[in-house]
Amino acid sequence: MSTHRFPLPALAGLVVATWSASALATSSFPGEVQNHLGLSYTPECSVCHSGGQTGSGTANTPFAMSLKSRGLAPGSTSSLDTALDALTAENTDSDHDGLTDVAELAKGTDPNVPEGADVVGPPQYGCAVSPGGATTLDLGALLGLALVASRLRRRAAR
Repeated sequence: MSTHRFPLPALAGLVVATWSASALATSSFPGEVQNHLGLSYTPECSVCHSGGQTGSGTANTPFAMSLKSRGLAPGSTSSLDTALDALTAENTDSDHDGLTDVAELAKGTDPNVPEGADVVGPPQYGCAVSPGGATTLDLGALLGLALVASRLRRRAAR
């Protein structure tokens, strides 16, 4: 039998650190876009994230790429504000439909779609609960599984 112990504290720390960074990056940005641009609504996460996924590496819409090329950094609302200001000053039109990204957002339409699809969606509780995003329930389930695995290993080692 193996005497190797399951490193539960290390695993728990890694899970919490990873989840926290992901949640910070996605959940604060829609509200910051709303506040910074003075919008009457909070944009959906899909304005930046493709395919209903909000995890790392999924912010790849044309609008998100425009923000990134102007210095947007994960988790940094100040870099988001700077990038939004640059889009405004440059009259950036990510979908090339003749209406700037900021004007489309002010109008409630998607700056990624030439037809200007509606970005004012149904009520949501933030990006962290959308498909692909971590939730508190996910974190609890992972920690619970790690605890069960640790206890099973101890029992098997006896």
